Amino acid sequence: MNLDLADGSRSSIKTDESWKATAGPITYNDYSHGETYDAGLEKSGWTGPDYDDSDWEQAKWVEPPGGELKAQMLPPSRVIKSIEPVRILKPEENVYVFDMGENFTGWARLRVRGPRGTKVRLRYGTRIHEDHTLDARSNLHPRHVARQTDTYILKGEGMELWEPRFTLHGFRYVELTGFPGVPQLENLEGRFVRSAVETNGTFVSSNPLINRIHENVCRTFESSFQSMPQDAADRSERVAWLGDPGMVAEDIIYNYDTARFWTKWLDDIRDSQKPNGEVPYISPIHWRGSHDPYRLMPVWASTYPLSVWYLHWHYGDQRVLVDHYEGIKKLVGYFGLQASGHIIREGLGDHMEPQPDGTSSHLPKHTPPALTSTAYYYYDTWILSRVAASLGKNDDAKRYSALAEKIKDAFNRKFLNSETNQYGTGSQTTAPLSRNGSRRAEEGCGREPG
Repeated sequence: MNLDLADGSRSSIKTDESWKATAGPITYNDYSHGETYDAGLEKSGWTGPDYDDSDWEQAKWVEPPGGELKAQMLPPSRVIKSIEPVRILKPEENVYVFDMGENFTGWARLRVRGPRGTKVRLRYGTRIHEDHTLDARSNLHPRHVARQTDTYILKGEGMELWEPRFTLHGFRYVELTGFPGVPQLENLEGRFVRSAVETNGTFVSSNPLINRIHENVCRTFESSFQSMPQDAADRSERVAWLGDPGMVAEDIIYNYDTARFWTKWLDDIRDSQKPNGEVPYISPIHWRGSHDPYRLMPVWASTYPLSVWYLHWHYGDQRVLVDHYEGIKKLVGYFGLQASGHIIREGLGDHMEPQPDGTSSHLPKHTPPALTSTAYYYYDTWILSRVAASLGKNDDAKRYSALAEKIKDAFNRKFLNSETNQYGTGSQTTAPLSRNGSRRAEEGCGREPG
């Protein structure tokens, strides 16, 4: 920090070995698992100039992180609102479950009075069992465990108010144990936390069901705004899957001012793109080792060009085309190498396709992966041709427009049954398009958004 003083001189305060450090009251924290705070370890007055730090240790020098330091692009995460619980359940002796009445992301703020050293535990979940005990099964996903547990240890000095700072939970219910006495509704409140993007649209109809669906969709979107479009918040699968936001980007844009949000995330995707054009199915890359984040899933990777195009189309952002033109070009080139006769045969098909028995399947039985992968290969190529034209790259625009036509023709030859007017075998993804057979691939994709 540089200080310009009244006498015209400058003083600089910098971090070096002269700084001192000591352990604080946060004894454990994890984004998925929770935070432990021992209020008895608080250092009263440590921010004041007369504090005695003689028992603190000298700070140790470590190498700074690599990369280029940049200003934060997107709005910060904030407590958007406080949520009062609607009821308290008591499934067992000394076990209390607070029902917040709605599902959201964030944490709970605790008000408690009791003896020093009393340990209060808060465990979070999205559902409860019939006996009102907390249903933590979704938290304990075999591959994505999130304990979602906060612990507060009292200092024993009157009414204490605490909320965690270095974790995040997805929940409706909070199980409270170890509380000294019988808690009341005012002892706990929910804190809805997300990136502070502003609302820029509203929707109300005369149909209460449609209004409720829209409200639920918006709440889902809001819980996903966590400096990236985050997936499920109730387990440790808290990553930005490309397959989810790309399919609903326009829905989000209509409801929220997310220009800076998307711009930041597109930079994450570009940073994680391989030189050969491959785009991972999660970005920023989180899982490594046993997970291959670069498995070929063209529909999910297509979120990259789709988001660039929507950002340009809805916000009039020309710069985003300049910044990501080469990235989209490399991705389309990579898809071309995976195609045979302009058909890409790998992918997911209809992900989580509904089955007759009411379940869903990662492996679709009615929608071949080649159908969806090739459809998006076409759309990506069409987008690339339009981006090239917008940037005055006329030769590229002609070349990719011609390629898009070839992909479309190959797609129709491969998948369109002109007698039944269906693509594929009639799943929810390949249902009839029209009675007269007039609507084909060129009308389903490759058009201006909106």
